[in-house]
Amino acid sequence: MTPPNPLTIPITPSEIAYTSPLYTPPDGSPPTRSKRTNRSSRDSPPVLEPDGFIEEDLRAGGPFLTDLPVEFIPMSNYHPFMLSRGLYGAELHHCIANICRRGMGSVGVLEIEYYERRSVYDESGQMRFTCVINTQKERGDEKWIDVAREVYAVLRGREGSKEDEREEGREPTDISVEIIDRQRLGQRLQLESCTPQDAIYSQWNQVRSQIESLPTRGINTISCYCIGTESDPSNCVPTIVLGVNHAENRDWTAVREDIVEILTQHGLDTVGVLIRKDSVGLPDRWFDGPGLEKFVADGTSHIGQSLSSNRMPSKRGTLGGYVQLRNPTTGEWVPFALTCCRCVLPAGTGESETTKEQLVEKWRDSGVQVADEDAASVLLVDSPSQSEFIAKIKSLDSEIEMWKNLDIYKQVQAAEENEEVINPTSEIRYQRIQEAITRCRTERDDLERLFQQKSYILGPVFAAFGLVRKPLATILEKDLTASLSVVDWALIKIENRTPGTNKSRDLRLPLQDLSFLLHPYDYYKCSIPPGTRLMKLGHATGCTQGKYNALMVAHIATDPKTGKVTITHEHSILSSNTRQAIMTSGDAGALVYDIIGTVHGMCFGGNFIGDHAYFTHAADLMSDITRTVPGLPEIRLLGAEF
Repeated sequence: MTPPNPLTIPITPSEIAYTSPLYTPPDGSPPTRSKRTNRSSRDSPPVLEPDGFIEEDLRAGGPFLTDLPVEFIPMSNYHPFMLSRGLYGAELHHCIANICRRGMGSVGVLEIEYYERRSVYDESGQMRFTCVINTQKERGDEKWIDVAREVYAVLRGREGSKEDEREEGREPTDISVEIIDRQRLGQRLQLESCTPQDAIYSQWNQVRSQIESLPTRGINTISCYCIGTESDPSNCVPTIVLGVNHAENRDWTAVREDIVEILTQHGLDTVGVLIRKDSVGLPDRWFDGPGLEKFVADGTSHIGQSLSSNRMPSKRGTLGGYVQLRNPTTGEWVPFALTCCRCVLPAGTGESETTKEQLVEKWRDSGVQVADEDAASVLLVDSPSQSEFIAKIKSLDSEIEMWKNLDIYKQVQAAEENEEVINPTSEIRYQRIQEAITRCRTERDDLERLFQQKSYILGPVFAAFGLVRKPLATILEKDLTASLSVVDWALIKIENRTPGTNKSRDLRLPLQDLSFLLHPYDYYKCSIPPGTRLMKLGHATGCTQGKYNALMVAHIATDPKTGKVTITHEHSILSSNTRQAIMTSGDAGALVYDIIGTVHGMCFGGNFIGDHAYFTHAADLMSDITRTVPGLPEIRLLGAEF
C-alpha cells in the first residue's frame, strides 16, 4: 500500500478509479497525487489468479468473488449446508477460525458469517453461497489469498458436502470465500457542498462543460462536492465524482487522467477525482415512510403517504403535500394534492393498444392540460396505493397465522375441545394470544372494508407537465449555458374525500408543519445557500436529510426515441447519513423543505447508491404551474393563509 495521504478519501465498494488532490509526501519528495484503481492502492487493478482468487487491499478470496456492492441473505445455522459440516455449523466455524488464526497474525477473526449473495447490479442473478470472514488488516503487505484458498478447500472437502449441495440444486463450485476488512472498506463518508472558498466553486461550470465534451459512453452523472470521513467540513476535500455504468468496459483510468488534465489547465490541484459505479435509477428497497394507519384513522391521505396510478397500483410514489389554487373566476381557494407526473402516469389504460399508446405518449410529451377529458376519465390516482392495502392485509393474515400456530395456543384449544382442565398460566397466555388475534382481525377487516369500498381513490389528474425537459430559471441563474432540466409535477383534484394537511410529526420539524412555498417573485429568497440543511418526507424512506449541493449535477442519458445523448442539469441534496439512502424508489413526489418548514422544491429522483436526491426548485415548479393552468392568479400551500 502507498504511504498515507491526509487528503485521500477512504476506499468504497463502488470505487473504480480515484486520484487525490496534489499533496507533498512526508519524505519531502515533489508534490504528487495518490492514485488507485479498483479498490487497490496501486494504480493498476488487482490480478485475477487462474483459479479465480484475487487479492485486493482490503479484501481477498474467490473463486470469482461477487462484484461489490452486494445484497445478501444471512444463512441460518440450520441450513442443510451448515448441518452437513458440523452440529449447527459449530465444527465448521471452529475449523475456519483456526485456519485464520494461523495465517492472519495477531488480529485474527472478528466474525465468520455465511450468506447467500449477489451484486446489487444483478437483480436476476443467482444467489451465491459465500463464507465472509471479517478481520482487520494491520500491515499493507499482509496477504490473505492463501488463507482464503485454505478455507475454500475446507468448505469443498467435507465428506458428504458435494452430495448435499447437489440435493439443494447447487453445484459444489457455487461457493466462495471472502476475507474483508469491513470496517475500512465500509467507512461512512462525509459529504459536504463546495463553498465560494473552494477554488473550483467559481470554475465548476467551465470544468463541468469540458468534462461533458469528453466521450460520454458509460457516464451517467457528473458532480462535484467535498468528501471526507470527519464531521468537520474542513477535513473534506473537493472531488469531482463520475457515476458510471457498472457494466461498461472502458479504461476509466484514462478518463480520470483526462479530468486531471482539465483540472491542471484551470490550476485546480486541490481537487480530486472519483469514478464509481452508480446510475440515476433508483432501486426498489423498502417502504418505511408514513403508512396506512393515519388513513384508517381519519380517512384522509396525509403528507408523505403512498400514491399511485389507479391503473398501475403496484407502482408507488409519494403524496408530496397539499396546495391551493385560487379560482380565477370566483376567487375561491381550491385544494389539490401535489406529486410528480411520473407517479401518476399509467403504463396502459385498458383500451386498445393503439389508443393506450397514443394517450400515454400524449401525456408524456405534452403533459395533462386542464379539462382534458381523457385524463379526467382515465388518470385516476389512488392514495394510499392499492398495493399498500394488499400488502398490509397479507401481513395481518400472516401475523394471525403466526399467533394461531404457537404451541400454547394449539394446546389450550385442544384441551378446550376435549373438555380438559387448563391450568391458570396457560389460560392467561391463551387469552393474550386471543386478544392479539382479535386486534389483527379487526384491523384487517377495517382495511378490507375500505379496500372493497375503493376508499383509496383520491381523484383524477387535474394538470401535469409531462415527462419532458425545459430551461429552468434557477438553473440558468447558476449557468446561462446550462442544458435543459427536469420539471416534473402533477396536481390531483380531490373528489369525494377530505383533503389532508401539511402537518405531520413525521416531518421532524419543531412546528410539525410546512409553512411557506417559494414563488418566482420571491426570487431574492430563492437562492439556496451552499450546505443548507434540507429534508424530505417520502413514502419509501420516510424523513431523511442532507445538505444542498450548490454545484449542480449533470445527468447524461441516451434518448430512447432518437438515440441521441442528452444532458440535463439538476439541483441535488447530499445525504447526511451515507449508510441510509436519502432517496429511493417510492419517494418521487416528496417535497424538499428546511428546518423552519419552507418548501424549496420537490424530489423526482436520486442515484442508485443512495447518497443523492435530485429535485426541481419550488420557484421553477410554481412558475410552470402558473403557466400551465390558464388564468391562475395565485398558488399557495394549504394552511399557509398569508
